[in-house]
Amino acid sequence: MTVVLPSAVRDSLRFADNYRRHRDYLMQLDRVRFRALGEANLRAFVREGVTLADHVGAEYVEEAQYILFVMSGAGTHFMSDPRLGPFAEALTGPPVPGLSRTEALHRAVSEFALEFVGRDFALYAGALEAFSRMAGPAMRAADPVAACLEAVCRAYGFIPDLPRRLPARMMAERAAASAAALGLAGPQATALCLGLGFWLGTGFDRDPLYPWVRAKVDGAGPSPAARLAALEAYTARRLGRQLRHLKERTGVRL
Repeated sequence: MTVVLPSAVRDSLRFADNYRRHRDYLMQLDRVRFRALGEANLRAFVREGVTLADHVGAEYVEEAQYILFVMSGAGTHFMSDPRLGPFAEALTGPPVPGLSRTEALHRAVSEFALEFVGRDFALYAGALEAFSRMAGPAMRAADPVAACLEAVCRAYGFIPDLPRRLPARMMAERAAASAAALGLAGPQATALCLGLGFWLGTGFDRDPLYPWVRAKVDGAGPSPAARLAALEAYTARRLGRQLRHLKERTGVRL
């Protein structure tokens, strides 16, 4: 007698088997970062990646791991990031002749990284440092959302057509949605979430890569003003640590 397992059971068994390999891969990629997530968040992150890999027809463990790699840098929800249309197009658009889906994604990621990150992270580190100097004043501007967008463009001033290329309206709409989801209110909250969305990725408020976002606002109580102050203060401290890490990792002078 042949026993046929329900599809949900088969998927669960497959995930359990592959999870160990994906976890090992991520630990090799950045042990400190992924251990700090905790098992529940790490498992949720891997499940998101595996689900996406299945959705786009990735057949091999290595393909799923490359998708996890992209998620680790661009955010778990990069497929819906209005800035990263070429990434989503590579995975779900018309096939590129001669390339698999993940190969097309790799090409799109490489082109983006060459322009925004740099081969040694120098472009990214320099832009992040420049943004860090402008973020505080932008939050206190008469129009903090517009000022935050301007700060992003000035930080990446070496890309002169960036103001035209950025989907500013969609970025602001996503930022407002994130602010509302976090129990924040007002233009300063939208500006803060716009900055976080740019550097961490769209949907950062529900991203298992960033559990500290929800932890900080929930720990501040129900007041929207207190929640905003807590998130802004912690974001500033975390930004400082990130800049120090980039300097130590890359030797880039900031």
